[in-house]
Amino acid sequence: MVHLSDSVIINRPVEEVYRIASDVANHPKYIPYFKKCRVLARDGTHIFVERTAEINGKVFSWLGSIVFEEKNSLFWFQQVDGPLKGMTGEWIFEQVPEGTKLTITHNVVFKVPVIGKLLELYAAGNYVSKSAKNTLRSLKENIEKEK
Repeated sequence: MVHLSDSVIINRPVEEVYRIASDVANHPKYIPYFKKCRVLARDGTHIFVERTAEINGKVFSWLGSIVFEEKNSLFWFQQVDGPLKGMTGEWIFEQVPEGTKLTITHNVVFKVPVIGKLLELYAAGNYVSKSAKNTLRSLKENIEKEK
């Protein structure tokens, strides 16, 4: 397993950043590389979502499961089908003097003997890390420019 963690400071209160980030259906508005984010099912604080994104010039689609914990200012996710099936992680929202520190973690895992570790390293470096950095940069820019 490869563990990744990326963070950004967004000059807005935690409640505002959390509200926008947890509105998954509107992610394409704030994160342009997401082409589609469609909520397929909702059960209280748990949703299943279909996403399509363009990463490094390639289009990927997957199904994800997200559990929201608003009182703890975080949400958990897992890719349940798609190219990185089994990948898990979380979005953590922390109040800091400058606004909100948003951290996105990923746990990339391929359950294939021997070659799995190579696939994990390749996917983590070429896709997951770049997409996390793009997500954080896009959210920061788009949230901060809203009035």
